Amino acid sequence: MCYHGSCNCGAVHYQVHGDLSDVVYCHCQLCQKMSGSAFLAFGSALHQQLQIFGHEAMQSYQATMHATRYFCRHCGSNLFWQPQGEYGDTYQCIALGTLDTPFEPRKWQHFYTDQKACWFEIQDEQRCYATCP
Repeated sequence: MCYHGSCNCGAVHYQVHGDLSDVVYCHCQLCQKMSGSAFLAFGSALHQQLQIFGHEAMQSYQATMHATRYFCRHCGSNLFWQPQGEYGDTYQCIALGTLDTPFEPRKWQHFYTDQKACWFEIQDEQRCYATCP
């Protein structure tokens, strides 16, 4: 499978040549702030399967000591985040809302449900974790 995605203005676009895995709906307060919504949906791609175009339009932000966020410096679209450590050495996390190609995850998980927005109700039967497992 090949997935295509981009920022809102098109200055940054990407292709994933392979599967997106580890789909997470993160309800932490940082993801709420970064997405402007109740949660941020993201999936992971192997580094060697991800091609990013328009690097010069990307800006990074050290969001926590465990993660660096990447966004378009022109339109502000939240595109990727890079976890630190072993997982981040292998995978890049992609904001699923930036996909231009249809993607239907078979399963997903909810992280940081202890910080979930009080106005949002989780209504699926997927796994929920109070923090990050």
